[in-house]
Amino acid sequence: MKTRVSLTLSALLLCGGLSLASGCGNGNADNQNNGMEARGVRPNALTPSNHTPPGGYKATPDDRNQMPGTVQNGTNQGARVNEAQLAHIAEQVPGVERADVAMNGTDVLVGIELDNSGSRGIVEKRVTSALYWQYGEYRYHVTTDEDLRSKIKSISGRKNGGYNALMFDRDIQSLASQIDQLTTRR
Repeated sequence: MKTRVSLTLSALLLCGGLSLASGCGNGNADNQNNGMEARGVRPNALTPSNHTPPGGYKATPDDRNQMPGTVQNGTNQGARVNEAQLAHIAEQVPGVERADVAMNGTDVLVGIELDNSGSRGIVEKRVTSALYWQYGEYRYHVTTDEDLRSKIKSISGRKNGGYNALMFDRDIQSLASQIDQLTTRR
């Protein structure tokens, strides 16, 4: 009986694998669709589509400025969220009086001012958790330190006033490492 069941299961798995490998018959041996896409039929998942649009893919000099998360003219191009929205999320956390945010690419610096109702470490973790829950694709560097918070506020203000992108990136990286070092010391 066990031999018959294992033989039946093996046969079913073999038939299923062969049917997946054979596909729907949308392409021939040379991987040509014979106009199937024009009629609304696409190749199956096992047949790669090597179709390049007419004229090909062209890189323009402005491509680097249009990449998501890059700073151009004081704005974070292509980002799903802006600094004001992240600050609003952080301010909704109990224990936070005010939040200042500066972001560049995937790095987000958050300086929070406490309303004296909670512990610094706990509030920082709650803010980080709230931000990750909403927008998990960013790296959050959260601090309650007054000096670092004032630096975050000044960098954010300078960015909006037209700030050299290279200098802005260096400042963000420097502050992010300072915040990370301060967080790991506690």
